[in-house]
Amino acid sequence: TGLGLAVVHGVMRTHEGGVDVQSAPGQGSRFTLYFPVATGQAP
Repeated sequence: TGLGLAVVHGVMRTHEGGVDVQSAPGQGSRFTLYFPVATGQAP
């Protein structure tokens, strides 16, 4: 339905990341998630 992708997009935007989608008929789709680089020390 695409609802899951909308949720993923919203979460990625909230965390200053992004989503890239590439699709070709008869070949499928590729989803790439981009996460920001952490600048602080892990807890």
